[in-house]
Amino acid sequence: MSDFVTVGRVGAPVGVQGWMKIQSFTQPIDNIVNYKPWYLKRGAEWQPVEIQEVKVRGAGIVALVKGCNDRDATITYKNLDIGVLKSQLPTLPKGEIYWSDLEGMLVQTIDGKTLGKIDSLLATGANDVLIIKDNEIEYLVPYVKGHVIKSVDVEKRLVLVDWDTEYQ
Repeated sequence: MSDFVTVGRVGAPVGVQGWMKIQSFTQPIDNIVNYKPWYLKRGAEWQPVEIQEVKVRGAGIVALVKGCNDRDATITYKNLDIGVLKSQLPTLPKGEIYWSDLEGMLVQTIDGKTLGKIDSLLATGANDVLIIKDNEIEYLVPYVKGHVIKSVDVEKRLVLVDWDTEYQ
């Protein structure tokens, strides 16, 4: 399990002075500006970067990395994940869990059948959806506590669901 949590992704360059678009995965999206330092993931390595300035512009965010002063330098950051240390995140109220903590958990049905492991999550607006993978099979299971999600055991890294394995 990683010490880092992905909180965003670097987008395209903005202008010619080194600014870059930032796609935030935080809620609300401007929460990403509160985390310092940021780490960028190149390959399997997280590398700290010093953010010189961040601006929230309407529904968008742009940032300037210290020492990155032109478009050519900025393009080398495009599509890199932005992470922070888990220790930088606030403690959640009892019963709540970060998405990153769900990833990799084993998912079983109430009948004892294993669906696979949580690969990622998807926000749909109505409810979040677990993307569960087991070899070539992929299940999309709505994250609806009580109705579909029966329990989440963080210590055992196990999610128990009321789900028919015929639904993929």
